[in-house]
Amino acid sequence: MSDFRFAEPGWIHLVWGVLVFTALLFWLERRGGGALSQLVSSALQDRLVRRPTSWRRGARIVLLGLAGVCLVIALMRPQLGIRHVAAQRVGAEIMIALDVSKSMLAEDVAPNRLDRAKAEIVDLLGYLEGDQVGLIAFAGRATVVAPLTPDFSFLRLVLEGVGPHTIARGGTRLEEPIRKAVQGFGAAGDGSRAVLLITDGEDQGSFPLDAAKEAAEAGVVIIAIGFGDEAGSEIYITDRDTGARQLLRDSDGRPVSSRLDGDLLRDIAMATSGAYVPAGTGVLDLESIYRQHIEGLMVGQLDPRGRTVRDEAYQWAVLGALVFLVSSVVITSGTAGASAALLVLLWISAPSPSTAQPTAPDPAEAASSFDGDRGEAADAEGSSDAADTDGGGESAKDSATPREVYNRGVAALEREEFDEAGSLFERARREAADDSELRFAASYDLALSFAGRAGRLEEESPEEALQAYYTAADWFRDAIAQRPDHEDSRANLEVALRSALLVADRLQRKPEGIRASLEELASGQRELVGDLGGLLQLLADDPEIFAADRLHREFRVRATSQRALLSDGDRLAREIDTERELIASKSEEERTPEDQMRANQFEAVLHYLHRGREKMGATRRQLRQRQGSRAYTRGSDALDELKRALDQLRDPAQLLDVLMRDAKEVANGTGVLAASQSGLPGAAAAPSAPVWLTAESLQLAEQRIVERIEELDQRLLAGLQQEPGPDPAAEEMLAAVRDAEPFVASAQGHFETAVASIEASDLQSALPAQMEGIIALGDARERFLDLPGLIEAAYTDEKTLGQVLSALDEHPEATRKEFLPTLREVQQRNIDRAERLEAKLATEAAKPLPPEQAEDPEAQEIRKQRFDLAGQLLTLTLGQMDQVQIALGSEAGSAVSWPEAGHATTAAIGYLESLRRLFFSITELIRDAARQQLE
Repeated sequence: MSDFRFAEPGWIHLVWGVLVFTALLFWLERRGGGALSQLVSSALQDRLVRRPTSWRRGARIVLLGLAGVCLVIALMRPQLGIRHVAAQRVGAEIMIALDVSKSMLAEDVAPNRLDRAKAEIVDLLGYLEGDQVGLIAFAGRATVVAPLTPDFSFLRLVLEGVGPHTIARGGTRLEEPIRKAVQGFGAAGDGSRAVLLITDGEDQGSFPLDAAKEAAEAGVVIIAIGFGDEAGSEIYITDRDTGARQLLRDSDGRPVSSRLDGDLLRDIAMATSGAYVPAGTGVLDLESIYRQHIEGLMVGQLDPRGRTVRDEAYQWAVLGALVFLVSSVVITSGTAGASAALLVLLWISAPSPSTAQPTAPDPAEAASSFDGDRGEAADAEGSSDAADTDGGGESAKDSATPREVYNRGVAALEREEFDEAGSLFERARREAADDSELRFAASYDLALSFAGRAGRLEEESPEEALQAYYTAADWFRDAIAQRPDHEDSRANLEVALRSALLVADRLQRKPEGIRASLEELASGQRELVGDLGGLLQLLADDPEIFAADRLHREFRVRATSQRALLSDGDRLAREIDTERELIASKSEEERTPEDQMRANQFEAVLHYLHRGREKMGATRRQLRQRQGSRAYTRGSDALDELKRALDQLRDPAQLLDVLMRDAKEVANGTGVLAASQSGLPGAAAAPSAPVWLTAESLQLAEQRIVERIEELDQRLLAGLQQEPGPDPAAEEMLAAVRDAEPFVASAQGHFETAVASIEASDLQSALPAQMEGIIALGDARERFLDLPGLIEAAYTDEKTLGQVLSALDEHPEATRKEFLPTLREVQQRNIDRAERLEAKLATEAAKPLPPEQAEDPEAQEIRKQRFDLAGQLLTLTLGQMDQVQIALGSEAGSAVSWPEAGHATTAAIGYLESLRRLFFSITELIRDAARQQLE
């Protein structure tokens, strides 16, 4: 009887009620007998009143009381014995929310958006065997047309009949289907739950984000699929009866425009840790959506031998209650034979407890079968198996139940064999199915095994340790999702995140490391876009190649490359999100301003990275459909989004360098296209523009440059609002920002002018504006140069000026005078630069020596002599530059002395070269000498 137990022992208190009721019956019986004795004498009672004898009446009351006690015992659910039963597979619950508004009748996909979506959903059902799927149709309202069901034949029948007529109210309200789906799921179960939201319109007056947050709290994941064009498009519909194609209009006669709000759908999906899939106007690839986002929600199949449950024995108590009730009736009638026959009949018809259907494991039982916080299984059979930690060979492993596998994992974890324990816990969780307690315990212990592995790897392999801590944190989150009130999971999650933060800091996993990965991703995307440009050129040069379908493999290879880059982007996004979460795990007191800056950077990087990933996905779809031009456009968009993500991790000086490089590429493209379109002499000799280089692409590229410069300008203005710290370096940076911001704003204005000129097809006017913008960016960049960098810039420009003057000696006077304005401008810029050098020299001279040299008189003297000599050289340089300007006739009508200008320039170059050597390191001097020797 060691296995006997009551599942609901709390019902025992009803026995007191049964005893009180029995006592009341005895009191009423005695009271009734006393009243009869007062009216009729004892001798006449047997003659006048026909009633059972007193002992029969007492036995009846006792039998009724025993029947009540048996019913109380049945309510306490006695359980005797343990056995294994087969359990069904627990799959995902998926509610498909399908937009059936009239805009879904648009024919930008064949035959129309709605029919195409229906066909793809039918194909998707083939992958969902074993899951429960429901269907919600929505427009201005939402209705559940098919509740969750595993009967897909019924679902297909319902799906075939839905259309715009299903919902009387037009429009698109995204809040309605989300709330309907959450209600349709009901109470939380063991399986995962997801909403497949398929729509082509923007939300109209509802609150879908609030509904999405409630869905996330209910454990529902939303996968949003967006049809249509985010720029908006008009809807044309073909009448099935007449074949007439007409524009869809509203009640006022205005054309209906369908615009996809991709940002809103993305926010809805991200609020539930789901995914947004921009389908555009192409064909839905629901198979890929299933593989990436739905397949992981499903729970594995249990072992055929099933799980451990206890046999219910309440049937015996119910049978006893029936026997006592019938006996209480029969015993008062005096027919003993009828009573015995009825008892035999009840005995034969009663079901055997051994054949009764088992019930699902009770939470109290499940809790009692795990020992301690870790949730160790402790039922008798599982415990005996846990002692056999070696597994008893392959046959023993194959015959093990999930709880037996779990117990082996616990034993391995206690032996600190973390890899083996993790493998066993994964198997136990995979096979647990509807045993929710076991799945929780396996998730929790799986996190502990990864945390233990990480602790062991911290010294020998910190990189692997960091990844193990990340994985442990993921499993702790999984455990919290199953049991939000489990405090140990939350505490250990915080410990895992803090440990990961310490390892990450030791590895110096700062934004620079993420930037390197992001730069590698952008480089791969840039290479892919270049390949697509070459592919477009090949198609333009030989259109028959496409007609002959000889480029099918080329498109497929590039689609595969884009898919690989998209996977890299997904991994990088998860890494950045984890880094951001590590910072968020710090308390407010522990979080430094640098941490907050990094968190803001990561937030902005993730925003642009998500947009880039969406466009990379669109590029892959266009490549699979062999739409070369559209694939090139989408790929270029993705590259620009990755550039914007990289911008968030660069300081202003680095960003200015990149912007100048990208602006020069656009200006070069403008020059090539202008030369190919002009009828000027020599234009015929210019190479023709590539097929992908169009005025539209140039305008878009220039507009992106404007947006990036505007974002930089906003960053600089925000920096100017901050109070400088006591650090002199912070004050110096603030001064550089203050000086650079006007040039950045000026560059933005020049590039906006270039955009307008390109839009007006005036490429010749766009080129000067682009060059002015690049010069303004260069001026802004100079404000962030350090002392050696500013000296190098002055030296380079002065050396270039000297080379030009030397080359002009062989030209006639008229030709030389054409260069005078440019030469004067270059020399004046260098004079201004030299004046800034004077101020920077004074600032550098006022800075204290490093602590290790502060008490060294010799170091102080060398420093003083160095800056004194630098000041003298700079004064001589400025004097020679002024002589150059005078020699070039800086005043109107003054004579030009070319020899004097050349001599003064040579002298200025010599002084600047000496100045460079004062501030160059030994390594730089050797590199510079080698470069000059090669020249």
